[in-house]
Amino acid sequence: MNRLLLFFALAISCLQTVSLFAADPKESDFYRITTFETPLDSVLESGVFNQMSDGRLAVATRRSEIWMIENPFSENVESKQFKRFAHGLHEPLGLAERDGWLYVTQRSDVSRLRDKDGDGIADEFEIMGDGWEICGDYHEYAFGSKFDKDGNIWVATCLTGSFGSNVPYRGWCLRVTPDGKTVPTTYGLRSPGGIAFNSNGDTFYTDNQGPWNGAPVVLSTWFLENSLDTQAETNGSRMQSPFAVFLRSSPKTIAES
Repeated sequence: MNRLLLFFALAISCLQTVSLFAADPKESDFYRITTFETPLDSVLESGVFNQMSDGRLAVATRRSEIWMIENPFSENVESKQFKRFAHGLHEPLGLAERDGWLYVTQRSDVSRLRDKDGDGIADEFEIMGDGWEICGDYHEYAFGSKFDKDGNIWVATCLTGSFGSNVPYRGWCLRVTPDGKTVPTTYGLRSPGGIAFNSNGDTFYTDNQGPWNGAPVVLSTWFLENSLDTQAETNGSRMQSPFAVFLRSSPKTIAES
């Protein structure tokens, strides 16, 4: 008898749930949606976000700006909550905060920015690492990670024109250390779309479909110590293998070469 009552109770509950959403289901039935009113005459085309320690949200755009949004988790976000923090960058695709600095990975380098006078606009810029090159090709994006456990930022670079490497370290993964050295780490990347870590500190990046990728994939890059000097072996000039090849790299860096 109890089992029969339980069955009818579950059946009625399911019918109520179906009737609740079947008539006119909306996205907000399933998760919260916040509308952001962007500043007048601005085109954000946002590419990367970072939650700041003071609660603001940093947003970097394809148009080479960084905006700060106050109280980004408000019920509604108005345009007056936006303030442009920096501009004149080169398609930034990586943001990370540390010790009062906002680190930015852009096509040409990893730079760090800060607001010294407290007016909400960056007024100090420092290049931390620029050990790879660009030649002006449309495809030479650089994606930056957050900080790893050693304080490094990992940078995944796209190939030149999607198929080749016309200048050093295109299609590579490199690390920029806290003291500004650039460490080539692995190569064989084609067109990465992001790079991040799991809870164990392993590094993963996404790669797009193309000559040797039948579909977009998530791959891991491994740093193995005490072996080859990758810069001396390949000079970062050409893609050497049509796959994600895992190299060992020595402590020698571009800055020391």
